[in-house]
Amino acid sequence: MDFSNQHKHRSQPNRCTVCDAPIVINPLHRDQPRICGNVQCQTLFKQQHSMSPALYKQHFARQQQLILQKRHVEVEKQKHIERLKQTEHAENERIAAALKAYVAGFAHQEIRVTQLPSGLAETAPPEPDRIDAYCEHLQDVISQAEAAESFESLLDGQHSVLHESLINQDQRLEDNPALAQGVQQMCGLCKGGCCSAGGNHGYLQPITMRRLMEHQGMSAESLLAYYREKIPQRSVVGACINQTREGCSVPREFRSDVCNFYLCEEVEQYLDSVEYSESGNTCNLVVQREHTHWNRFEAVEKNPVKLIAVQNEEGELVPLAHGEWLGSGGD
Repeated sequence: MDFSNQHKHRSQPNRCTVCDAPIVINPLHRDQPRICGNVQCQTLFKQQHSMSPALYKQHFARQQQLILQKRHVEVEKQKHIERLKQTEHAENERIAAALKAYVAGFAHQEIRVTQLPSGLAETAPPEPDRIDAYCEHLQDVISQAEAAESFESLLDGQHSVLHESLINQDQRLEDNPALAQGVQQMCGLCKGGCCSAGGNHGYLQPITMRRLMEHQGMSAESLLAYYREKIPQRSVVGACINQTREGCSVPREFRSDVCNFYLCEEVEQYLDSVEYSESGNTCNLVVQREHTHWNRFEAVEKNPVKLIAVQNEEGELVPLAHGEWLGSGGD
């Protein structure tokens, strides 16, 4: 598909000369270049000053085609994501309606749907190359931690916000044991759908190591030995090296702030809905789907339902059998 020819026909004064994205024109500077904020578009525009007009014309045409192709792919990807979201939402609503209509005890309850991903399940002994890469990462972050003046010196803007957010979240869950139990139940059911991106680094950073040096009194040598010892005999294939079927092989206090703070969007919404709900007659319906948190939108048609459960009065998740009731309202 020739994206550049399409662009030529539809280009307008208030659109980018390169990618045709809408731009805002300053009325006081109407002679300014029609270039959007995209770095690639701006770079291509500036390159005209380092090339002859004839060479730049050819270069512009080639690069414009690549930029437009990439933009087209991104637009189609977002459309696909929205279609999958709508499909999942509609299916969740049908499951909730079927629960109210065909399962005893739910007819007069308000149904809150929480959708969960699934952790990867296959395990294998971590390969030597993977262990070497992990240990190299550990040595790097430990060396940076050792060279830092203090834990506070590593609390830049991003880390400072994350650390403060973790403290607030821990306090929030400590103040509301029911919320904490709900999170524990759902994360336990998911089994690491968010951990699949941990790779050979486990999100461990210099600030993690410096915290342990100061708060646990550990040396660089003892930290390296500790984390090496915690490498599991079998870890989940394609996920964090420390992820096992039983959970993380590293205790919580030795994990990064990223790991300890992160909750998927669905669990965050569950927390907010429970904490701020004024209804005392609400049932939490959990719909778990097969993909992980990170590959959820790689599904071609839809992300299949793996398990359906309801949360009882004690906060426990009770799986529901896929019986005739589901066929009446779901797929």
